[in-house]
Amino acid sequence: SEAGQKEFDKRWKQMVERGDFYRETYPKMKITFGNSPSALSAQFMRHGLPRKYVDCFAMEGVGGWFPTEQQPRRGNMQEVWWLTEMERLYGYQDVPVSSGYEYIGRCSQPGGLTEREIGELHVRDALHCLAYGYPSINIGLLDDCADSYWTTIYGASGFIHRNPILTPKPGYVEYATLTRMVDSAKYARSLDTGSRSLYVLEFTRGGQRVYPLWTTRGRREVALKLKGPAESVLTDGMGNSRKLSGDVVNVTA
Repeated sequence: SEAGQKEFDKRWKQMVERGDFYRETYPKMKITFGNSPSALSAQFMRHGLPRKYVDCFAMEGVGGWFPTEQQPRRGNMQEVWWLTEMERLYGYQDVPVSSGYEYIGRCSQPGGLTEREIGELHVRDALHCLAYGYPSINIGLLDDCADSYWTTIYGASGFIHRNPILTPKPGYVEYATLTRMVDSAKYARSLDTGSRSLYVLEFTRGGQRVYPLWTTRGRREVALKLKGPAESVLTDGMGNSRKLSGDVVNVTA
């Protein structure tokens, strides 16, 4: 429409003015394009967004109650798949996808998820972000909002409780465990488990292999067959570890 084109032209002008400012004033600064749904970035791609104004395309998505692995839809984790497809369509495949400064926020106030559910989902979100190659992962808040904003779909997504309590939720420990397990490791591949509800990813770090595994619901017994007898370490979400040996690793996912 004429009104829509007028609005887009205004945003395009703003993009050029601000892009030029940051490139000239702060040449080492990275420009994250978008803290928005995938459609906004796709619109600028379609009009030939100059590469000099973008170092990565970034998503904003609430996540909410949607499982991490749910098929792409507006506002869930996998909406980023649409963004990667738009990059492929318009020729921006070399530009990374990432998270905006507001990203997945799963909340624990009454009517929301349990604190344990949030922790597990945030870890699954982060693992998918690593698989997509996000340069930065901005999930949740450090602490819950201390004012009335706590009651919104964003405000109780902290890793610790709101001020003045500031005690950790389970997700604080689970996220710390994830960081410790995959720090400096590179995503290698997703293993075919033969199940649509069991996920296993492979990360490499030197000569080590790290295998996060999880189910979308409930628990199940899983046997990992190794190429040969080896020493391995099994670590749960709370950071508890135990050593194992042999060519089969039995775990509860």
